[in-house]
Amino acid sequence: MRRLVSLLVAATIAVTVAVLPAEAAGAFGTWRFKATTICVNDHGWTRWPFPAAVAGWDKAVDVKVVRSSTCAGFPASQVVTLTTYSDPTDIACAKTGSDGYNWEYVYFADGTRKAVWTPKAMKIWMNMAWSLYSRCHATTGQRAHVAAHELGHALGLAHAPAGSPASVLGA
Repeated sequence: MRRLVSLLVAATIAVTVAVLPAEAAGAFGTWRFKATTICVNDHGWTRWPFPAAVAGWDKAVDVKVVRSSTCAGFPASQVVTLTTYSDPTDIACAKTGSDGYNWEYVYFADGTRKAVWTPKAMKIWMNMAWSLYSRCHATTGQRAHVAAHELGHALGLAHAPAGSPASVLGA
C-alpha cells in the first residue's frame, strides 16, 4: 500500500510539471531572467514540492532554475524565497510578489532586451489557512500545482490567456 501511494504521488507531480511548456515565456509573458541561474530558497521544507516545480521550470528555454535551503552566494535579484502565511479571509492559495524594485535588463522571447523597473527579489507566500486546506493543499497534486504556478509568476510569467491549452499558469 505504501508503495502504491508513493507511486501515485510521483505520478501526480510528474503530470503537473509536464504541462510546463518549454516555450512558456513566449506564450505568457517575458522571462525576468535570461542566461542566469535563479535559486529557489525553499528552506528545505518538504510539505511543498518545490523540487518538482524547480525541475519542471528548469527544462524551459533560456532559464536555469535550482533549489536550495539557503541560496547563499546568489545575488538577491536571482533569489525566489518561499514563505507562508495564514489568512482565512484571503481566497488565494498563494501569492507572489517582490521585495522592492530596481532597473535591470529584461529579455523578450524574440531575443530583444530593454531596461525596465523590475523586482529586486521575489517571494512566494503560501496561504496555510485551514479553511483553504481542501482547495489548496490537501493533496500532493494540489501542492505541486500551486508551487509550479507561483514559481512561474516569480519567473515573470502571467496567467495563460483564456482559451489557451492546459497549462500550470491557467488562472
